[in-house]
Amino acid sequence: MAANFPSLTPSGRVYTPGFFASSALGTLSGNETNVRHSSVSYGHQLRLTFLSVTRAQQQSLVSHYAFHGSFEPFDLATETLVATNLTFPTGYKWRYSGSPEIEEVDGQINMNVDLELLPPYTI
Repeated sequence: MAANFPSLTPSGRVYTPGFFASSALGTLSGNETNVRHSSVSYGHQLRLTFLSVTRAQQQSLVSHYAFHGSFEPFDLATETLVATNLTFPTGYKWRYSGSPEIEEVDGQINMNVDLELLPPYTI
């Protein structure tokens, strides 16, 4: 069972939309046509920035990453997308695409997390 991402409100979000798998095919007339291979999009990326977080918030994120890593997908908490118009395909789940980046300067903790959206799949 996948636990949701920690209930943290990011200071910033950078979203890169995904795309559909397709191939470009040339024709004898010199034109080009594209064929979509699936109705599933992939390659969605989300970078979350958290500024001035508490030690407890840092630990909740590190614990979540330690449990899920890049293997176990999860849903985002409601607080993560508050005040945005971002919507994502139904049934997709997130996973970490790298380790969280944590910087502590003069007692102020800042973190960055990179996530990728995975299409639904069954094993």
